[in-house]
Amino acid sequence: DQVRFERYVNVMDPNFKVYAPWRDPVLLEEFPGRTQMLQFLQRHGIGHSIISQARKRYSTDANICGLSNEAEDLESLETPMTIVNPVMGVWPKDAPNAQEEVTLRFEQGRCIAVNGKALKPLQVLQLCNQIGGRNGLGISQALENRILGTKSRGVYEAPGMELLGQAITKVYEAVL
Repeated sequence: DQVRFERYVNVMDPNFKVYAPWRDPVLLEEFPGRTQMLQFLQRHGIGHSIISQARKRYSTDANICGLSNEAEDLESLETPMTIVNPVMGVWPKDAPNAQEEVTLRFEQGRCIAVNGKALKPLQVLQLCNQIGGRNGLGISQALENRILGTKSRGVYEAPGMELLGQAITKVYEAVL
């Protein structure tokens, strides 16, 4: 991702200076890997929900919109995507058999309420992550071509984004 971001910035403005942490020798000396970064967070009392890399043979990156699981065992197409233990929800096969009805209200293309309750954008996404996650929405895999000419396979979770994306698509279908 960092290489891609740097390339895009350089296309937009070649004079713009980009800080590239993966080429910063001081940063790399202090944080040669994820383990050291997690130890730093722990030493400084910074809470996180990062899954220990020692327990699995793939890496996970996450933010409020979703997470990606990539590398190591997932690179083999013979490895099923189900080796990933979902963090934001459950596999569809593990979702409840009962249908859950959800009402989303959109104004000017933005979801402003979930199940009749007015919410701020962050609250909307957090609640949609919970609802979508428990119902097995938003888990997918992709095989992508990387800048360096390699292929990379990943398993992705984005339950709230999937729920919101499906909902706004239905709104567009109804009004356009």
